[in-house]
Amino acid sequence: MIFISYIFSLTWLLLQNDPEAKRILDKLSSTYNTKVAMEQSFKYTIKAPEEKEQNYEGKVTFKTDMYRIQLHEQEIIFDGKDQYTFLKKQNEVQITRPASTEVKFNPSALISLLNSSKYENRMLAQEKLNGIILKVIDFKPTNIKDNVFKIKLYYQPNDNSISKIEFFEKNGNRISIQFKKLIKSSSNDNTFHFDASQFKAAHIEDLRE
Repeated sequence: MIFISYIFSLTWLLLQNDPEAKRILDKLSSTYNTKVAMEQSFKYTIKAPEEKEQNYEGKVTFKTDMYRIQLHEQEIIFDGKDQYTFLKKQNEVQITRPASTEVKFNPSALISLLNSSKYENRMLAQEKLNGIILKVIDFKPTNIKDNVFKIKLYYQPNDNSISKIEFFEKNGNRISIQFKKLIKSSSNDNTFHFDASQFKAAHIEDLRE
């Protein structure tokens, strides 16, 4: 009985999140949950098994829980409630209520998700990227059914920002987002609200339930 209790206690301890990772997430939260508009350009890389690597450039502008993301084939606007995705090739705007897990390009929402009970974490060995030593946190979802089975976050301690984040999917896909320097944005609140006059020729598809 004592042995079983010991094993149970040891297992429980092993499942605890790393205190250092928690401190880093709290610092990142204070950086990205800002009432001042900020922006970060990024490089988006998709590596799929037996396929050519795909590389794209993008930019995210955010303020509190609002954001605007500019990608090569689409633009995403989130006003804190509804998400407007402009698909450039189709010339279509889709209106949705995004799931809490749709946070790849939004640092603020991503940090909140990783800091929740939905993920366990542990610190990994430090790595050097572009000559800078970064701290690395490994995240695993508590729900084993999640398509993304691992996330690696690279933390830049000099300015408390995310330098890079990697998503590992069960189908073998590996998605990497490498962020550039975090800077203040001149954008106002109108940036984060959909203006139909800017998409006059686009078809509007309302997919909200």
